[in-house]
Amino acid sequence: MRYVSEKCWTIVFIILSGTHFSFGQEKQNFTDINGHYVIKERWVVSQIYADSVEKEELDSRIKKGGSTNDFITPTPPGIAVFDRKSNIHFLIESEQFIFYKINDEFKSDTPLSVGISSISQIDRINKKMKSFSPNRFETGVEHEIIYKNDDRFQLMEVNKNMRRQICNRDCFQVILNDTNTNRQVEMYVTEEMIIEYNPVLNVKKYLTDYYPLYLKFYDPKFPEDNFREYEFYKLK
Repeated sequence: MRYVSEKCWTIVFIILSGTHFSFGQEKQNFTDINGHYVIKERWVVSQIYADSVEKEELDSRIKKGGSTNDFITPTPPGIAVFDRKSNIHFLIESEQFIFYKINDEFKSDTPLSVGISSISQIDRINKKMKSFSPNRFETGVEHEIIYKNDDRFQLMEVNKNMRRQICNRDCFQVILNDTNTNRQVEMYVTEEMIIEYNPVLNVKKYLTDYYPLYLKFYDPKFPEDNFREYEFYKLK
């Protein structure tokens, strides 16, 4: 376990040390925003939510004339219950972004360490993105930055009276609706940072006005029992 972890961090150090580029273009002053951020991710599906889904499926079969002891029609597998944590490392520099994810492997049920599966780098000058796989020591094909559909996330509320301090930035609450999943997205955003890429919610129309430093994607019926949560912390 320790060998795998040390190996992954060695690879990361080599890559981060060798990804500085000179583009012959005047550099902007990003010193107030630049730095190494950690985005703490938490993904929760509780027993309460799993039991509710199972009850809805049972009620639906009964309404259609089925039986609670009906073994002819197989029932779908039960909802997995878990509380998973991981860290997304996000480096903001004047010419590039670098990010990678580390799962909370030491609290899982397996002794296998997956380490860092992929490291991504975005060139802020030419808007190109590429990924590197430490496990295979391979670099993927460079491609354009992928943005989510602007129409997918609809603005529901802007609550400037709901405020939090995140990464020493003044943030206010914004609520979106994800029309693809009917989930809501609670964000705390700052107008003190305008950055063209967000590794969690990369939607152009919102990034032009403010930057999310906290996000929670949740089922409105089960806000504390079925959600994914992301919060930014600045390391340096």
